[in-house]
Amino acid sequence: MEKLGIQLESALILRICHDLITPFNAISLGMDAFLLSREDDLLKNLQHSINKANAVLKFTRELFSTRSDTFCYASATLNQIVVDFLQCYGISFDIKSDFNSVPSIAAKIIMYTAVIMKEIMPYGGTMVTSIDNESSTITTRGSGRSIFAPEIAMTTEPSYRNIMRHNFAKLLSACGFELEVIQDGSNIVLVQKLC
Repeated sequence: MEKLGIQLESALILRICHDLITPFNAISLGMDAFLLSREDDLLKNLQHSINKANAVLKFTRELFSTRSDTFCYASATLNQIVVDFLQCYGISFDIKSDFNSVPSIAAKIIMYTAVIMKEIMPYGGTMVTSIDNESSTITTRGSGRSIFAPEIAMTTEPSYRNIMRHNFAKLLSACGFELEVIQDGSNIVLVQKLC
């Protein structure tokens, strides 16, 4: 069991590093090029990379934070965290909820869903999440030019490529949620319902 815990930690660290290498490499290369040419377009690209790295770090901090079960995110705050993260990958996001706050467990489910949508919509798209407290259901609809079917399951050997899906499946199981995935061409619906 301890070996699996170390594998999970390693896979998570690798995943975070993987997601941050691209913007930091762009910053480094952009600075080198700017020092040689002093072009304004390079500064814009550099600013974009800095914003992307910042959004990924903020999102990752919230995703892996250890909030109590009673903690609630303001809906607008959660929405902005996810918008900033997905915007880096060309995906627009909106959350539909009749409430001003979202419990931390629901927020984590939404954030993991955002990571999965980022992975399965490599050319961008749209993600809309709705929360129905009466039926304890979180529904996410995604549409994009090209969508790959997600494999969401706990595997015995997590890697940096599947760690987020592995953790998502583990979270759903621990919280008593069932997941249903419905895919139709370039549209996908993920329904997480409390059993």
